[in-house]
Amino acid sequence: MKRFFCVAFFAAFFSVFSASAQTADDEYRELTKEFLKLSSFDATIEAIVPQMIEHCKSLVPEAPESLWISLFEKFKEKFTTDKVVEPVAEIYAKYLSKQEMKEIVAFYKSPVGKKMSAVTPDLTKDCMEWGKNLGIDVAKEILNEVKEKGYKVNM
Repeated sequence: MKRFFCVAFFAAFFSVFSASAQTADDEYRELTKEFLKLSSFDATIEAIVPQMIEHCKSLVPEAPESLWISLFEKFKEKFTTDKVVEPVAEIYAKYLSKQEMKEIVAFYKSPVGKKMSAVTPDLTKDCMEWGKNLGIDVAKEILNEVKEKGYKVNM
């Protein structure tokens, strides 16, 4: 289920709007980097990593808090804007033209784009929490139906 939320988050966060057959040149990478910064990518990662760590804590309750703190810092470092810009730019270039990226950057510089950027970390965190809860509820319903049909559920 954790994998579903990670995939869903990144699919939503890196959603695309049209197709294009280009590769990312230096200008495209710079536009992507600007987009990531303007859209609060780093703050969004900062908001969701603790949720991921909390889930992992529940799976390994005997691990000390110091381990989780160090893993948080290590994971967070892997997803900074500077570390992801190149591969993300290549992915974006498959679907968005350079002109479209310029327009997206312009949007994030507009008042509504700035607001979207400001609320994105909390919005993402809330959506992930909602999705997690929905997933848990659906899993419980599925397991209850399986039990009602006479199957043993190992938990």
